[in-house]
Order: sequence, then structure tokens, then C-alpha cells
Amino acid sequence: MKSLPRILIIDDVYGRAMEAENRDRQLFCARLGVRDVTGRGAAASVENPVAEAVLHSGQMRTDRRVENDLEGVVECVRAGWRHWPRWALILIDMHFQTGPLDPATGEPQGDPRDRDPARYFGLQIIDRLLQDKELAGIPMVILSSMERKQIEQRFARRGVFAFVEKDQLNREGLDVLLWEHGFLEDDRIVGHSLPILAALRAARRVSRIGNTNMLLLGETGTGKELVADYIHRTSRREGPLRKIFVRANDDMFAADLFGYVKGAFTGAMRDRAGEAELAHQGTLFFDEFGNIPGAAQDKLMRLLDTGIRETQRIGDSRTRKLDLQVVLATNRFEILKDGFRRDLLQRANAGNPILLPPLRQRREDIPLLVEFFVRRHEQRLGAEHREISTGAMELLQAASWPGNVRELENEMLKAVSDYRGIRYLSTEHVDAVRGREAVPVAPVPAAVASPRSPGPEVEQHLSLQGVMEEMDQVEFDIESRELWAGQLMGCQGVYARLMARYLQAALAASAIASGEPRPTTAIRMLLGRKTLRTSDAASTIKRLLSVSREAIADLLADESLHLGGTLRWAENLRGGAGRRPAAGQPGKKKG
Repeated sequence: MKSLPRILIIDDVYGRAMEAENRDRQLFCARLGVRDVTGRGAAASVENPVAEAVLHSGQMRTDRRVENDLEGVVECVRAGWRHWPRWALILIDMHFQTGPLDPATGEPQGDPRDRDPARYFGLQIIDRLLQDKELAGIPMVILSSMERKQIEQRFARRGVFAFVEKDQLNREGLDVLLWEHGFLEDDRIVGHSLPILAALRAARRVSRIGNTNMLLLGETGTGKELVADYIHRTSRREGPLRKIFVRANDDMFAADLFGYVKGAFTGAMRDRAGEAELAHQGTLFFDEFGNIPGAAQDKLMRLLDTGIRETQRIGDSRTRKLDLQVVLATNRFEILKDGFRRDLLQRANAGNPILLPPLRQRREDIPLLVEFFVRRHEQRLGAEHREISTGAMELLQAASWPGNVRELENEMLKAVSDYRGIRYLSTEHVDAVRGREAVPVAPVPAAVASPRSPGPEVEQHLSLQGVMEEMDQVEFDIESRELWAGQLMGCQGVYARLMARYLQAALAASAIASGEPRPTTAIRMLLGRKTLRTSDAASTIKRLLSVSREAIADLLADESLHLGGTLRWAENLRGGAGRRPAAGQPGKKKG
């Protein structure tokens, strides 16, 4: 059973030490529907809490003064982020009152600088967390009673998810914030590592759009069907979840998907509705979408066009309008590069796939999965309940698991089935995984992996030295000038495509937080800078995408890559950051 999400509230008033007469904090927790677990005296109990909350003042107090404590805040955040239960969301106040203590009230009298928007301590906290690579991915929301117009541009550039009026936030509002931005567990998907929670958040966000298509990319055994079920459940659509498994060279694929009328072909003895039709008002899940043969891709176009959504039974002249959300899953990462019609991939939303992390990127979840599978198969096989030894667990956590969660489950089934009568699972019972130890890598979190190059490659870093060595192997023999003469434009084209793909990866990464590409954020990422003027970002974009327009014409035309829209934004920018891009173009929010 999933646990309550845990949030951190950084607020100078509500975060102070709990006292018997401090009713403000108790009323605040009751209004938000949170259980106070700060540990400095339990707050009043809350019925059916939305979350557990730790409240931190962000300050340090002496006998005579109160000062802000930035490093103390960072340490608190870090302590609750490294291990489970980790922060699902952080709410940060803006104005923190400091200064000498009032002898009568014992509260800080305040400093005029506290109310200067340029010096808000809350923004200092956000900046400090974003500068820390370990903490930069924490979802943050501003919780304040201060005027937001004075700081709108500042916090928008920092990737904060929302600004909420402190006095207006209630149980329902907090529930929405957690749903849209928080890291939340699921009852049916085992695990609470950051990569799987990030994937669930991405799936949850898309599920509420409605009549849309989404692509799940993940290696074999990563749980694509479970995530499709999660998407259907969280969408709250009234219709059913229908699944169609796409087999390579399946002659009956079209009949299964679209249905047929009696006599449409040999063996069509009666009318039959297809899976698409049966999924009306619900979710249609394509398992192994990458296996769809080229001949069948044409027939999918009208079904995947969200403005049309039509299906037609084989042999029938009538078409049927459908209300669907479509989930397409595959482990074939190469379909993003070739083998599929580009317009079909655009309809499948291939530019913004939901990436499912391999098990080697979520080792924190292996003990939970081992426990879950062992207990499941003990019950199913009537086997003895067993203790799992430390050595066995360490061996399982060290394995590479190329087959991911499915392979792990198979090993646990074998261990239970072969040794039903034992009550202690030791290394000998899982010895088959020995020798599969993974090579240590620095995994890329699912939340920031590039959608254009997922799969095993996401664990590799960009080796510029390797690229240079490859280039140095190219020979320009002056005795064979005919082989390279006239190729200058071609060489520029190679460089242009590399730069375009490099920029597209950064645009995709910049869109993770807000759902849309943010050009200035993308360029800042490529340059490794903390700050960058919008006009400078526009200039860099024009320079990168103007080396050879002909060589990247197809990339600019592919709207799912956002390169064309980003170039138009950069070319139309006038007067630096003062002009906002046109609607529908990247960068509606300042990057």
C-alpha cells in the first residue's frame, strides 16, 4: 500500500517551534489537510490527510535576533531528498521577517530589506536549490501572500511550477498541486525511486488532456502495460481500456483493430467491432507499436489524428467517430530515426515520449520488487514464507538485469518454485544472477533523458574527444582531389545537423517542467551558464540553425521537434527580452 506523500513547507511563521498556544500552525495544517510530522510536538490530528508535512522556519534564532539560515534550509532539503520517504513537493514562502526580537511578543521586529522583492529570502532559497545538481529536480511551488507581479519574471525563469496565495490554499488546492507536480507513488506499480516517480508524473499529466496520443518508450520488461493502465486509471475516462498486441507481419492486425463486416473476407462470418471501436470513451493501448508494418501505417493516420478520430470496419462504407485517448508503447527506440512515416510519428507524439527507466536506473526499487514478487509467488505456489538474506539482496541489486523487471520476477519465481520448503532465501538460491553484475555507470534520470536518443544510450556521456578522433580519421588526399573537391556545403551540412540535433535535445529537456520548450533555458543549458539574456539566446539559436538551412530543412519542418518554431521565435525577436513570441511558438514563458 502506498504511503502518504511527504511535503516540506518552508515558512517563517508556520515553521517555528510548536508551542501549546500556537494555533496558527495547527489551523494551517488543518486547512491544507496535512498531518504535521515535524517532530516538535504533534499538531492536531487531521482526518483523511492529503499528505504528511514537515514545516521548517528557514531561520535561526538567538536570544536577541532572528536571521535567515540558507545553509540550514539546504541541509533540511537534502536530508529529505536522498532517501525515502523523500519530498513529493516543496512549498516556499517569499517574505521572511528577521531582526531584533520584540521583548513583548518574542517575535522578530522585521528589517526593511525583508520586503524588498529583489532580496526575498524565498527566491534565494530557490536559486540555491537550483544551483545544487542533487536538488535541482525537486518540484517547488511558491506559497506567499506577497504581490506576485513584482517577482513574476524572476520566479518564472527559475522553473517554479506555481505561485499560490498562502491564504487561499486549501485541501483541494494542495491535492491538485501534488497531482500535477508532485512525485507520487501508485498502488499497483512497485517502486518509489526518482526515475519511476518522474515517469508516473509525466504519464499523469498527459492522461488528463483527454483526446490525445502518447508514446511510451522503454526497454523490454520495464512495465509499459502497467503504465498504460495507470494512464487509463488517472484519466478517469468512462470507457474501457482495450489492448491490442502488435505482432510483426500480422495479417489480421487491421481486422483486429478496425473490425469488419460479414463477408468482408474469407472467414468473416459475422460483423465484428474492432478494438478501436470497443475503446470508445476510454483508452486504446497498442503494445509493441514498433511492430506495425509499413502497409498498415497508412490506415492508422485517421485514427491517430485527434481532429478526426475515425475508424472504418473492413468492408464497410460507413465511418465511426470515436472519443479516445491512445497509448502507443514500444521498445524499439530506432523508430524515432527511421522505419516509420514521419507524419505518423508526429501524430503519435513521438517528439515528447514518456520514457520508462530500465531497472539498472532504479536500483533503489529492487528490494521492494524482490519482496513483492517473492510474497506473490509464495502465496500462489503455497510455499513457505521466507526471510531474504542480506547477501542475496546485495547480489540481486548488483545485477545488470537486461530483461528489467520481468527478468527479476522470473528469477524470483524460480527461487520460490525450486525451494518451496525453505524459510531463508540465500545467495545459493539466486546464484544464477551471479556474473551479471552491472558495470558502474552514472545514470541519467528519466526526467531529463533526451526523447530523441532514449534506450541504452542514455547512460553514455557526450564524448567530444571521440568525435574529434573520428574526424581526424577523414583523409583529404591531394592526389585524389576529385574525391573531396566541391564538398564544402556537404561538410557544413554535417555540422548543421549535429548542431540542430544538439539544440533539439536541449529544447526537449527544457520542456519537461512546463510542457513547452523554453529557448533561453535550452541555450543556457548548452552553454553551461546560470544566467543569459533572451536576446543572446536568440542570437545563438540563429547562428546554430543558419549554418546550412538546406541540410536541416526536414528537421525545421518537423513541428514535433520545435526547431522551426524556435528559429521563428529567434528571428522575430525585437528589442531583446522585451518582446514576447507569437502564440504557438516556443518560449511563451521566458526561459
